[in-house]
Amino acid sequence: MKHILLIIGLMSTFTVVAGENAPFSCIDKATLTISADCMATRIESSTLYRHQQEALLKKAIRDSNEAVISTITFYQNKMEIEVVAHRHDLKFN
Repeated sequence: MKHILLIIGLMSTFTVVAGENAPFSCIDKATLTISADCMATRIESSTLYRHQQEALLKKAIRDSNEAVISTITFYQNKMEIEVVAHRHDLKFN
């Protein structure tokens, strides 16, 4: 029951557009099942989703820096790898 409420809540956050793009168009009314292909298509065609993807990409490009040094440490007894970035230790021109 919680899963159904969660899915309905998530679907209701989509931008409501009349016709094919109505948020509940992917639900089979007889069995109350959701078509995965329909949902994937709706999400990919969502302008809100595209804007969020573009904003995330722009932030990643803005925040990225090729001149980052990192230290990688392997702890054999724990079988653990630790990677520490030292971006702030560099002197940029």
